Amino acid sequence: MLPLFILPFLLIAQKSGQQYAPEGLFQLANPILTTGQVFFTGKTKASLELGVDGMEMRYTQDGSEPTQASQLYAEPVLVTESCTFKARAFHECCQPSEVVAARFFKMPTDKKVKKIALENPPHESYPGSGADGLVDWKKGSLDFHQPAWMGFSGEDVVAILEFEHAIEISKVTASVLLNLGAWIFPPAGMEVYDSQDGQSFELLGKKEMDSPGQDAKAGFEYVQLSFAPQQCKFLKVILKKQPSLPAWHPGNGSPAWLFVDEIWPE
Repeated sequence: MLPLFILPFLLIAQKSGQQYAPEGLFQLANPILTTGQVFFTGKTKASLELGVDGMEMRYTQDGSEPTQASQLYAEPVLVTESCTFKARAFHECCQPSEVVAARFFKMPTDKKVKKIALENPPHESYPGSGADGLVDWKKGSLDFHQPAWMGFSGEDVVAILEFEHAIEISKVTASVLLNLGAWIFPPAGMEVYDSQDGQSFELLGKKEMDSPGQDAKAGFEYVQLSFAPQQCKFLKVILKKQPSLPAWHPGNGSPAWLFVDEIWPE
């Protein structure tokens, strides 16, 4: 017997004179994914919810797409290492749901930033919680008005990170926001420099990034730059602004916004 939630769709199809095969026609709603701390030190968790009888939720923690052979969700999943968590709902009478996903980062407690300074101030409308908010290991939501987010318009983000003593670093990550409707774009590139005195800096690495397409959904992006391990007392991290909004955007030619909520070394 088909579950009750299928019947209204079948009645609509009958009234419209259309005939549908009952199986595999309707797509399940996406599971509700709730996370603990995205930036964590010990452990955190991922929880799934979708109240449909006979439904299974399957998940992966290695970034691969969940299938019906993936791990079956039964209770909140304990996360102890950095990972990409993905989940999907399955039911014998329906098409699988879309994939829901979240990134988790285990923060390096031995590489805590002592002090941070910004060469360019954020826009006065989006000061965040000050420069220290970029190294507090607190994740912002999709609401860019939250104090976790610091917003820049037409400016590069240039952050100077100082450590208690020289430590080995081989990667830097920046957590940024994407929201095309709000004119918020990820950076066009990233550069990282190191210094022993905070005055003279040498390039460790740089990368350019493709601009998102016009169908890109709002969400979080994590810009990462890896390089040969280096003993660093100071780091300069530069997130390069987009030249301007692209031709397809309603605000084409205007400066893009760049929002960042965290920068950390590994």
